[in-house]
Amino acid sequence: MLPALSTRSRDWTRIARAATRARVRVSQRGDPPHLERQRSLILAGLEAYAACEGTPPHELICIFGVTADAPNAVSHQNAVEHVFEYRPDLRGDPSGLARHLIDLAISFQQWDALLERFARELDAFNFQYVVPAARALIERMRPDEAWAALQHRLGSWWPVDQAQVAPVELLTDRRLSRLMTVERCARVLATPRGPDTR
Repeated sequence: MLPALSTRSRDWTRIARAATRARVRVSQRGDPPHLERQRSLILAGLEAYAACEGTPPHELICIFGVTADAPNAVSHQNAVEHVFEYRPDLRGDPSGLARHLIDLAISFQQWDALLERFARELDAFNFQYVVPAARALIERMRPDEAWAALQHRLGSWWPVDQAQVAPVELLTDRRLSRLMTVERCARVLATPRGPDTR
């Protein structure tokens, strides 16, 4: 979508022009409304960031719309209702559809919808998906269910390089770390993991 530009180049005018052109192209592509809006917001954030030449108050994270216009239930419902319009490949693929709907609930931060899917479609949840579900369960004061979900899917976690020996988010995430007793940490380390165990 954007040419290969880096903010390290400090060519802010060129970055802003590229973001503006990309925003025009996004509006002409005919994407589903929620995707067009999301992409336009990201590009508008990049334009604003370039306009201030990368200095505060426009911190880099604002480009991705984290601090403004938070995802909401209406946008999530719209994406779910129109899923086959922008992902026709998911027709006849129940497991792919389940994973995509889980992704939508996570992307739009609709934790109740995520937990509803979790209750109905546990088999579609690998470790990557169980982590946000566990966070949502902890927020709802259901820590035992959160740990049971994590433990159930520990074997589906695998490292992306040889330096990783365990899923560190269990200790670095302030909510998940509350679950991790010495015994549970030992259980995590003792669980066979990797692509061969899925």
